[in-house]
Amino acid sequence: MEKESFIFRRAEVDDILSVMKVIENRCLWMKENGINQWDEEYLKFYNFNYFKERVEKRELFLVENFQKIVGTFVLLEEDERWDNDVPAYYIHNFATDTEIKGIGSEIIEYCENLCRENSKKTLRLDCNINNNKLNNYYEKKDFKTVGICDESPEYIGYKREKIIF
Repeated sequence: MEKESFIFRRAEVDDILSVMKVIENRCLWMKENGINQWDEEYLKFYNFNYFKERVEKRELFLVENFQKIVGTFVLLEEDERWDNDVPAYYIHNFATDTEIKGIGSEIIEYCENLCRENSKKTLRLDCNINNNKLNNYYEKKDFKTVGICDESPEYIGYKREKIIF
C-alpha cells in the first residue's frame, strides 16, 4: 500500500460497524499471537453506543485505503486516567487492519501533526503492562513511560507520552 493512498477522516455513524470489525479482527489476531492487550470482552465494553458517542463528539477517526477502512482510533483532549496537566491528545481504541503493515506509524504521524496544528504539547496513550511487543513498538516511536494506569484487576497499563514541542 502506498502512503498516498491512506485517507484520514472523522467517522460517521454509518462507519461504526466497519470500525468494530477492524477492532474485532485485531482482537482475534492478538489472541492468536499470544498478545495480552484486548480480549473478546473488549467490544462488549467498547460497543456500538460507545462509538456512536465518539462520532457525535467528533472523536472517532478512520484511515481508509481505496474506500476500505483499514485503521481507526479515538482522539481525546482529556482523559480521566491522566492529570490533564498540559495540552495533549490521548489516543484510544487504536486498531489497524492485520493484513496491512505501516498503518500504525501513519496514524501516529497524523496525530503528531494534529498536535502541532492545535498547540498540543504531548501525545499520550496507554498500553497493557504485559504487552511487551506493543510496549517495545511505542518505545521505538519515542513514547516514554511516565506512569501506571491501574484499573485492577481488569487492566494495568503503562501511561506513555511523546513530547511534541
